[in-house]
Amino acid sequence: MKIAVFFTLLVTSFYVSCSKSNSQDGNDSQSLPQLGNTSLLVSSGKTFFVISSQVVSTGGNSITAKGYCWSKFSNPTLANNYLVSTSTSATFTDTIKGLTYNTTYYIRPYATNNLGTSYGAELQLRTENTSFTIGQAFEGGNIFYIDSTGEHGLVCAPISTIRDLKWAQPPQDQILVGNTSLDIGFGFSNTSTIISAGINTSNVAAGYCSGLSVNGYNDWFLPSYRELVFLRTTPIYIPLGNIYLSSSESDPAGIYALAWGGSVAGPVRKNDFHTVIPIRKF
Repeated sequence: MKIAVFFTLLVTSFYVSCSKSNSQDGNDSQSLPQLGNTSLLVSSGKTFFVISSQVVSTGGNSITAKGYCWSKFSNPTLANNYLVSTSTSATFTDTIKGLTYNTTYYIRPYATNNLGTSYGAELQLRTENTSFTIGQAFEGGNIFYIDSTGEHGLVCAPISTIRDLKWAQPPQDQILVGNTSLDIGFGFSNTSTIISAGINTSNVAAGYCSGLSVNGYNDWFLPSYRELVFLRTTPIYIPLGNIYLSSSESDPAGIYALAWGGSVAGPVRKNDFHTVIPIRKF
């Protein structure tokens, strides 16, 4: 009888001990992250918002990612546009850029741990209204072309980025890349075609433009011939006396180029040194 009582007490003691151990390993307290009840709009502009938010609880797990998601519709998720913050602190501030002016956006912060992703309170914000003008400083350079929508156009890089380069090095200077247009709106696709053909090193025109980063913008390209022609009609200062290369081919060994301050240059050889000015779309 005494032995039986002792065995019962021993089993009960072991059960209580195991129960305490299981409740103390932290598994019961794990949850999704929690974000603060509000996010702060730090600043805004025509095409960007700067937002600050805070992770108030990690849910008992390491945060694997945090940032912001946004959409033109309510309740955005990671299935929409999003960015991953590089901040290592609980409070994180990031710039959402590349937005359309005079447009309403819905923005939510998010945080992810190994259990999943949670979202913070939604912000409804509107970018600033604007009327773009030729010569306006904008997104890494100066606007020189505005399309018929009034919302999009072309920006030329600062004159500090101008370089004298060849269009192609031998033997690629004798190869017809093909499918390059002279028209406005085709500089980007022309440059992509040139890069895909392997004429892509930083010491040739298209490679230099595509590898350029100015004021956080890295989507520059070599202008088409008519993009150069339009740029020359604007009051934007471009150094005179140079012949500027376009991304438009004339034949296997030549490309169209344009002189500033003199007669219009015709085709020039791909292996000649001439001037390059990068541009980008907005």
